[in-house]
Amino acid sequence: MAINPTLVKARPCHSCGVLIFDLKHIHTHRLAPIEAEPAADGNIVIDLEAGTYRLTGRDLRYPEQVRWINHFVRCPQAQKFRGGHPRGR
Repeated sequence: MAINPTLVKARPCHSCGVLIFDLKHIHTHRLAPIEAEPAADGNIVIDLEAGTYRLTGRDLRYPEQVRWINHFVRCPQAQKFRGGHPRGR
């Protein structure tokens, strides 16, 4: 699946520089930093046209489905950014 960069712009993480999309959850509408590169261990499906994401679990019945991962899982500074505001300032 090719990502159309004109739909949602990826930006670098303020802490580690990894490219992320700021997407809204399809039901809760909360923003989350979703890594711009698909992840083999991902549990998120994104819709760049709508600017949304949804959780899928790791259901192996659909191995062809491309998945992504929340950047908070991998970012070494994730705890500083929970809730959208850097902590400890």
